[in-house]
Amino acid sequence: MGAWGTGLYANDVARDLRPMLAALARLPIDGARLTEMACARFADAAANPDDEDHTVFWLVLADQCAQKHIDAPEARGRALAAIDTGADLAMLRALEMSAADLRKRATMLDALRPKLAAPVDPARRRGVLRQPQPFLMQSGDCLAFPMGNGKGINAYFPSRDADKLFRQDGWGAGVVCELGRAFDYLAWYRFCVLDETFAERPTLAQVRAGRFGPGLSACTCSATHYKRMELEPIGTLAVTEGAIHRAVPELAQARAPEDAAILDVSMCNNLRTGEGEFRGPPVAAVLAA
Repeated sequence: MGAWGTGLYANDVARDLRPMLAALARLPIDGARLTEMACARFADAAANPDDEDHTVFWLVLADQCAQKHIDAPEARGRALAAIDTGADLAMLRALEMSAADLRKRATMLDALRPKLAAPVDPARRRGVLRQPQPFLMQSGDCLAFPMGNGKGINAYFPSRDADKLFRQDGWGAGVVCELGRAFDYLAWYRFCVLDETFAERPTLAQVRAGRFGPGLSACTCSATHYKRMELEPIGTLAVTEGAIHRAVPELAQARAPEDAAILDVSMCNNLRTGEGEFRGPPVAAVLAA
């Protein structure tokens, strides 16, 4: 059972749902399609009235669509029904929420209802992608980047100088072993970093002879972050499709690429060497024969 509170976004499913809906809201789809995609991802909560997250799912979906000026009639109707029939409060009562908290929840729902019922102006919708995000890298691309104390530049800072903890003491390198687009629009990459810091900018031959480290997660990379990480192309290797998954079965339990795209997890999180952590396979394991 998830964590519960009186606020609309106080439970685990609500917190998971919000970033996904923010990502879906950027796609050039209407409210009906957005609802369909959200239901597919949270199938149990969406379809089963006995699921403890059922009313939360529809309330959050309707609220996010209203905030983003997306007309989603099904979500709005189900959310209003969850309020008007008392289904949301009934579920929380069954989950043993205290009487005081139920009153707070009821107050929240009373304030939420007119917002959900209000007409939606689609003209106010912003930030919709007009076309799929372009790929900044391709499969097999090898890139070098500055390293300091086993980590690359934190691209959430505007520059390396803004990060007072970063001092370059070498170079790292990695290989794009996989890439794709979540929902056919949001670009993601699996940039696999070598488990080694080089004294000088590494060569393609050094990358080919290297071994991967723990930085294997799926990630995103905006043009801004690409520049801030100071990535430098050093050549291309022929990577076999799917080879990284065969070489590292543990990836089956790692963050899914779709999740990385939804949460916009930057590639800068991958720029690290092992420091005693998991040591991956040799680069040769992912290369075409």
